[in-house]
Amino acid sequence: MPVVIEEVIADIQEPVTQANENLPAAEQQPLDKNEADLADTLARIRQRQQRLQVD
Repeated sequence: MPVVIEEVIADIQEPVTQANENLPAAEQQPLDKNEADLADTLARIRQRQQRLQVD
């Protein structure tokens, strides 16, 4: 017989990362042309998937 849980109590902790850790590191290299094209294509695919979920 399944058990239904109607109430959940969660202990939320502060984020582990500091605010300055959210920024990219200075030693990171920019994407080359092929990587940038791939990143753009993936972003378009994600946007399309989100629009299809709404429709």
